[in-house]
Amino acid sequence: MEKGSEVIKMEEIQYGVANEGDLLSLTTFLEEPVIDNAFIKPLSQRPTSIKERVNKKFKEGCWILARHEGKIIGCLALIPSKNEEVEISTFAVSLMVRGRGIGSKLISQAEKETPKRFKDCKTLVLDSWEGNPAISKLMQKHGFEFRTSFPDPDKRPAGISTVVYDKPVR
Repeated sequence: MEKGSEVIKMEEIQYGVANEGDLLSLTTFLEEPVIDNAFIKPLSQRPTSIKERVNKKFKEGCWILARHEGKIIGCLALIPSKNEEVEISTFAVSLMVRGRGIGSKLISQAEKETPKRFKDCKTLVLDSWEGNPAISKLMQKHGFEFRTSFPDPDKRPAGISTVVYDKPVR
């Protein structure tokens, strides 16, 4: 796998749960314009700052990171919510390594980590935006099913609905 002029081998990518010392690097990763603007609506245009989002989600749940040579190249947060659910949130993979299975591996890590950390969880949930075929395909690959879609003006521009997928935790 190429990253710029270097080749990244999949076996060189490490996956793991973030610790407090990772939060600044994680904030910097999510603030990168190419990452921030990949969200519909960009994270920087939402009511909570990216730094506040990172810290809040760390305190409420956990972050799972993908790294290459210590640099974050992908992430997602696991956040316990109501009704014995855990939400996969703020799921991002660097553009330079997309399409290489890193997002799939992050979802697999989330599926493994959820029952360890959140014993009462019965359902894993992810929301995205309408018209995001990459997430739709990835969710189907991992056995998630479409739950619902709805207008969500706090997170999405007018005319783009939030789409929710879920899967029972095993």
